[in-house]
Amino acid sequence: MQHELSMSCNRLLFVLLFVFVVSGCGVIGSPDATKQPTSTLNISVVTPETRLPPTAVETPSDTSGPVPTATPIRISTGNVALLSPLRTLMGHDADVTDVALSADGGLLVSASRDGTLRVWRIADGKLIQELSGHSDVVHSVDISADGSLIVSGSDDRTVGLWRVADGTLVRSVRNELLGRVMKVAFSPDGNLIAMGGHRCIVELRSTWSGTLRRTLAQPFCSVTGEGQVDYWGLAFSADGSQIITGEGRPCCGGSLQRWQVEESVEPTLIRGYDLVIRDVAISPDGETLAVALVGSPSFWLLDMEGDEPQRTLEGHRLRVNDLEFSPNGEIIASASRDGRIGLWEVESGTLFRYLEGDGEIVTSLDFSADGSLLVSGLEGGGIILWGLP
Repeated sequence: MQHELSMSCNRLLFVLLFVFVVSGCGVIGSPDATKQPTSTLNISVVTPETRLPPTAVETPSDTSGPVPTATPIRISTGNVALLSPLRTLMGHDADVTDVALSADGGLLVSASRDGTLRVWRIADGKLIQELSGHSDVVHSVDISADGSLIVSGSDDRTVGLWRVADGTLVRSVRNELLGRVMKVAFSPDGNLIAMGGHRCIVELRSTWSGTLRRTLAQPFCSVTGEGQVDYWGLAFSADGSQIITGEGRPCCGGSLQRWQVEESVEPTLIRGYDLVIRDVAISPDGETLAVALVGSPSFWLLDMEGDEPQRTLEGHRLRVNDLEFSPNGEIIASASRDGRIGLWEVESGTLFRYLEGDGEIVTSLDFSADGSLLVSGLEGGGIILWGLP
């Protein structure tokens, strides 16, 4: 009897031990036990984008249409038929009077009758800065060759020099002898600024100090009364050694003059004195001069000696406001009051085509330094970027 009881106890202990081992193995070997329970993790990864405040998120002013190509394609006589609008920039409250592209093609500066300058990023059309310092219409703007400075001329009788990096007004130049400033331009090396006022003179000043270097008094143009100038054509030669000036006076005829920048000698008369000049441009090779006349729908291509027009380019219905040579010298673009941009072959004077935007009067033009982009300013306050999609 005692032996049987001992046997029963041993069997019971064996069963209990078996159950304990099997159940323990089941917990250790379970797939659910060895797999990490990722569904219960709550990890927050903070990226640089999520650290930015909402005001730092940049959005382009307009993202419609094709965008500039990663590898820019130069506009040439072979592909000008493919040129199309890439983007329209809106922001000014009045007419755009002038546009200028930085040498690297990264930035665009626009001037307006609303008294402001605006700096745009070409890649996405983002408005970077609004420069408010003038108290009247800003007629003209230019960017230095190194892209660090902007110069502007205004009806408030001042020339503004601005730092691109932060939009700071570095210097404001005012000279009553200049009067209202109609045109400004940097020399190719950026060391000089040419500024043309409505009182018949052009000043050449040092960019860095503001010191007056030379005063160019347009011959037979009186500084009072009927001698006031409505428009200036100013253009430096590619090497910066010469500057071409031409004035547009409502009273009487003006002239085209060629000045030596560093020598105080009398200018050379290119053509005059029966011209009322709206704009002047020099070809990249320095051999051809393009001249637009006040109120005229046609314009001239002259040689630099001022002989009879090599070609008279006709086709616009209304006056030509601005002229720009492409960097390769093959094409000249004309901005017109008829709302169109004419693209012409320089060598033959043949019209390739017209670019028509939204019908607004085209006030100003500029080519990018690599020749892949053409920018037009509009009287309605808009800006159109043209390129090869």
